[in-house]
Amino acid sequence: MAERTADQTPTKPEKRRSRRFPVVVPVEVKWQELGGKIFKEAAQAAEVNGQGGLLDMKIYPWVGGNLELTNLLSGESTQARLVGTRHSQDGAFLGVAVTLVVPSESFWGVKFPTQENQHRSCQDRGGNRVRRRRPSHTERVPRGSGLRTQSRVGGSGVA
Repeated sequence: MAERTADQTPTKPEKRRSRRFPVVVPVEVKWQELGGKIFKEAAQAAEVNGQGGLLDMKIYPWVGGNLELTNLLSGESTQARLVGTRHSQDGAFLGVAVTLVVPSESFWGVKFPTQENQHRSCQDRGGNRVRRRRPSHTERVPRGSGLRTQSRVGGSGVA
């Protein structure tokens, strides 16, 4: 079996633990080279999820290198690892892929949808999830409420 380096374009689609979302989050990336020299580099997160993200940065450590990421909007810091560099099909540099050592749903400052709320995203004003319930065909719906009902003949009407 031939080895593939991180710089090569994968032959099949990448498998992610969760979907990445486009963002613009400024971060500071800090790492220590093998010789002991400490580097700090400004970066910008372009795509993120709770497990990591894709960072746009000019200088970066070796693949497998440990990083300290600081979200410059919140001041929160976390440990990460550089897992690869990403290039487009025509070879243009897209960024570096990082994975968070401890997955975080809050580090990037984004509220990620969950499997449960992707389909039912109703929330009350306090942020609590609310289930919508449609009235059964035997319940009366007040006129002018804006609720749509199914007529017995099969058409749709406004109650």
